[in-house]
Amino acid sequence: MKKQLFLFVTLLFCASMVSGQFRFGGGAQFNIEASAFGLQGKAVYEINETIDATGAFTFFLDDVYSWELDLNAQYKGLDVSESFKLYPMAGLSMLRVSVLGIVGGTTTSLHIGASFRFPQDKFEIYAEPKFVFNGSSLVISGGVIF
Repeated sequence: MKKQLFLFVTLLFCASMVSGQFRFGGGAQFNIEASAFGLQGKAVYEINETIDATGAFTFFLDDVYSWELDLNAQYKGLDVSESFKLYPMAGLSMLRVSVLGIVGGTTTSLHIGASFRFPQDKFEIYAEPKFVFNGSSLVISGGVIF
């Protein structure tokens, strides 16, 4: 856990050294394999015109999963139209597992997916399916970024 926290703080420090823009939002996440639903907070940092770094924290409303932290890199080079953007992504997930409040451990895994963005006047609607390699599960997130 200390290594992951160190990595997260290092990434935040490096991101603050580059001029960019932060945006925040929220939504929900559903893990299809585990039938787990959670509420999600999301931050997007624009590194440059082609790369975004995103982080999301999901608190699960479930008896088995406690929370999940996702860190992603998204390639913004596939704009389909003005009202639809497709961003391939890859990243790292940390998932805290517990059974009836007793902590069972934290798993770290890689994932790939896509971010579908639908820009509006003052916000973007997002939908993000991703495949998590450790456990082979499909996870779908969605919400709004301001």
